[in-house]
Amino acid sequence: MEIARGRGLKHGDKDVCVVELLVGMFGHSIVIMQSARDAVLLRVLGVTKKRVRCMLVLGQVFLCLTGVLIVAGGLCLYSPGLFLKSSDTLAACFVPYFIGCVLSVSIAAVQVTRHRILELLQVRE
Repeated sequence: MEIARGRGLKHGDKDVCVVELLVGMFGHSIVIMQSARDAVLLRVLGVTKKRVRCMLVLGQVFLCLTGVLIVAGGLCLYSPGLFLKSSDTLAACFVPYFIGCVLSVSIAAVQVTRHRILELLQVRE
């Protein structure tokens, strides 16, 4: 999956980017939905909706960034020449993954915290 400089993504690379976008969207939003109970407890303790949303979103965004840095660092340790050759591909793959992560986590955080506290406490699993 090599990207030629100045020519953009190939057709197969675009399919991979779409898959990365979907993984970024659904993988992180599922984690937010499962942490609804934590959000409720924070709201009961008096934390504002905005702060709870920021906490949920930033936690997942930091995980996303950490994963990308680990992949890039591992590739650099494995073969620095390969890292230099594939830096454009890494950047092209990271952007849709990161955008999908941020958008879906933001939406999921709003869905988890948009109700009143009593409504959130009455949800049964």
